[in-house]
Amino acid sequence: MNDSLLEPAERVRVNLRTAIAAVDLQVSELSAQALGGTYATTADTLASSWQKLVPLIAPEPEPERRACPHCQRRIMRAATRCMYCLEKSSPPQV
Repeated sequence: MNDSLLEPAERVRVNLRTAIAAVDLQVSELSAQALGGTYATTADTLASSWQKLVPLIAPEPEPERRACPHCQRRIMRAATRCMYCLEKSSPPQV
């Protein structure tokens, strides 16, 4: 996704989602490496704590977007007017 087309608040949410996914992957890899090792208890504790933390910090899911038929910038899927070029458009049929 092109970050230059995002509002600042949405850019923060995208960065948060990316960071959460990266840490989640690292915790999973650490837990897998620790199986049977001396760090298994620590890895299990870390994984458990992470699983409790993620729901508290996770932003809402990424909203569905589509390209504006006029300027091609990303707008909300249900939008009837582009917030960038202000042209009217019809939302796609469900």
